[in-house]
Amino acid sequence: MKSPRSDAVKPGKLRIAPMVPRKTAWVMGGLAIVFLIAAAVAMFRSYSERQKYQPNDARIIYSEVISFGDPSKPKYRLQVEFDYTVHGERYRIPYSFPTVYPERRLADGDALRYRTASIHRIYYRAGQPYNMLLDPSSAKRFFLAPLLLTGIAVVLGAGVLVMYLRSSRFFCVACGTNAEESHSFCSHCGRPIPVRKGKLKQ
Repeated sequence: MKSPRSDAVKPGKLRIAPMVPRKTAWVMGGLAIVFLIAAAVAMFRSYSERQKYQPNDARIIYSEVISFGDPSKPKYRLQVEFDYTVHGERYRIPYSFPTVYPERRLADGDALRYRTASIHRIYYRAGQPYNMLLDPSSAKRFFLAPLLLTGIAVVLGAGVLVMYLRSSRFFCVACGTNAEESHSFCSHCGRPIPVRKGKLKQ
């Protein structure tokens, strides 16, 4: 007596379809390489841009903790003004610290360190002395694009790796059950599984 599962199988030649199409794997792998190359190019450009900034000593001539935002619940940050000389020309550049504090007392540490008349190392761009940074190693614009492109490349590469690890799993077109590549028969309907070549076979 035949089982209900065997009765449900339609007659005809059994075909095995791959879970991971070869074209998809190649496209994702190619995109991963493209994004990785783009990340390397972006990193090189960022490094070249950072090299254009020259160190200099600047004196703070103004320092104050300012409030902004909703008056009922203000936020605070430090606002200073740097004074420095490049090639005999004097520059006075205002600078707002990016760190935002919910309470004024939390900003007092920055205010104490960058108090009026204190001297600090700054970095100005060659050819544009008014374009300055306090610390180029922490500037997000130098690292955001390379990190973003690298992250996309890693995600795509991981996707290709997962595809490769799962590429030995196929499904039986007759009943839709997954079958390992080494199996000779479908575990659900019992139909014989033909020999397959390659792991990413169309």
